[in-house]
Amino acid sequence: MKIFILKEDQPESRVAASPDTVKKLINIDNEVNIQSGAGLSSDFSDLLYEQAGGKIFSDISLINSADIILKVNALIEDKKNQIY
Repeated sequence: MKIFILKEDQPESRVAASPDTVKKLINIDNEVNIQSGAGLSSDFSDLLYEQAGGKIFSDISLINSADIILKVNALIEDKKNQIY
């Protein structure tokens, strides 16, 4: 399954998944993609996600191939239009 973790659009100190969670998801045969900078507000660098086995992406249109999208808050209208 393809899982995408997005960074938050509004000020938010949480992220939808930690590097430990990413590692667990990968260990049960999921592909996990993390938007660049998604974990910064929670002190998780892109490097930590990569070390956990996640793939960093910056092109938001890639999430059109996602089976699951993880995000703390709902997508804002502008971003929804970019995706669909």
